[in-house]
Amino acid sequence: VQGVPVVQFKNVNFTYPTAKHNSLSNINLDFELGKSYAVIGGTGSSKSTLLNVIMRFYDVTSGEVLVNGENVSKITQQDLRKQLSFTPQKTILTNGSIKDNITFALDEQDAIDEDRFNKVLHCSCVDEFLTNFEEGANKEISQSETGLSGGQRQRVAIARCIYKDASIYIFDDSFSALDYKTQSMVKTRLDEFLSDKCAIYSTERASIAMLCDEIIMLNKGRILALGNHKDLYDSCPEYKDFVLSQVDESEAV
Repeated sequence: VQGVPVVQFKNVNFTYPTAKHNSLSNINLDFELGKSYAVIGGTGSSKSTLLNVIMRFYDVTSGEVLVNGENVSKITQQDLRKQLSFTPQKTILTNGSIKDNITFALDEQDAIDEDRFNKVLHCSCVDEFLTNFEEGANKEISQSETGLSGGQRQRVAIARCIYKDASIYIFDDSFSALDYKTQSMVKTRLDEFLSDKCAIYSTERASIAMLCDEIIMLNKGRILALGNHKDLYDSCPEYKDFVLSQVDESEAV
């Protein structure tokens, strides 16, 4: 149901095992279906850490992270993975065709949903460069030599993320190699394709954050600001500086 929190942080603190200080401090957040969220902040702000505790790559030190009302520490990894789809910062592709890579999450006995596959190609703008290859989506690639540019690899990773049917989609700096024109097209299409889902973008790009429904600005593992672009641009000097360091003022207002 849209408007219902699918991810909740309740008084979350997290410290890495060998660290002296918290990487996340007193985090209280609700992520809802039907909304997109940007997680922003400078180096060391713990953007990726925030995402990692949702996926339970680490258990929180105190507090709770809930996914669909259940504490992630009490959900099996298999059940948690069914509810999440994730694109990591480092794009990892496997040996096989581009199509194999995009449908990677499928169980072997399941048939490919061709209609969804074609929608995903368009949404991620993968269809734009497939015309370069005689084999199209059946072009074989390998981990070491893909024949794809960094931006094309990222688009394949985005396609893989959204081919999987989940309620929560997490993109960890997944647009960094895309040119701004392609990024804008992909983000606009994702907004439509994931309109009834929860989409979370960790990003260093103001142009992504501005297009999200809510923005979470972190500083040293604490929430510095929370709100939409207009509210934060008017009320938070740090957010305004972040935007104007990348975007002309005429575009930011």
